[in-house]
Amino acid sequence: MRYAIGLLHLLIMVSLLAGSPISAMAESRSDSLKHAEREIVKGNFSGAEKIYRALLDHNRKDKTALLGLSLSLMKQNRLQQAYSEANRVIELDQGNGRAYALAGMALVRLGEIGEAAPVLRRALQLDDRDPISIAALAELNYFERHGRLAYDLLKRAIRLDPNEPDYYVSLARTCSSLELYSEAADAYERFLETAPKTDVERRECIQGIIDFYRRLGNTTLHLTLGSEIATVPFELKRNRPYISVKINGKGPFRFVVDSGASISIISDSAADKLISGCPF
Repeated sequence: MRYAIGLLHLLIMVSLLAGSPISAMAESRSDSLKHAEREIVKGNFSGAEKIYRALLDHNRKDKTALLGLSLSLMKQNRLQQAYSEANRVIELDQGNGRAYALAGMALVRLGEIGEAAPVLRRALQLDDRDPISIAALAELNYFERHGRLAYDLLKRAIRLDPNEPDYYVSLARTCSSLELYSEAADAYERFLETAPKTDVERRECIQGIIDFYRRLGNTTLHLTLGSEIATVPFELKRNRPYISVKINGKGPFRFVVDSGASISIISDSAADKLISGCPF
């Protein structure tokens, strides 16, 4: 009889707890996190940010909300704030790989390559299958002119998370630097398939880039010709070597030599002079 009464009391307590504010709060938090994730997928990054901040008003140490806030800020290109929120999670939990991944990504995009490298190494030590840390490492290698390694890393990140639009933009940029123009166009098309429809301006711009890359196809823009060794006079200004070049008998034009550049850039005035009198 005592056992039956005790069991009845236990059932009543469980029933009361199920309807308690604690249970409702947990359910509300779960719903809010799912809502914020849906807003990010839709491209409403500021809306997701508000949801995460509301959750943090209840608990400043909510690591999931802090990580979500960092990601939503990253999507809005508020990189310093994104780094700060990810770093707060690291202070709470030094074994959180996603926090290191987001912090590393923010540092790469801030141009802090030297600081980003050890952060991303730590992220991959904790979780070598986190697509954010892999994509961030790819961006780091792209900026350091290791295009082939960046390409391979982005391919891996996409295999792990094929629905993240940013990875396709990074892949397209990397393919372009490797003169893989058809593949760059394919990557941008996948971006259009996965990106939110709300970003109309960027989508229209990227469609124009796709058309351009399709025209280039497998064209090779850079050819190595002439003797293996040549002497070129230059003028050093502000630690940059300037050379004078004639193109098809026109010029001379002044160029800055940049051994790390993947493409040649000319001014509008130089372009006008080069095409004047051309049949095309």
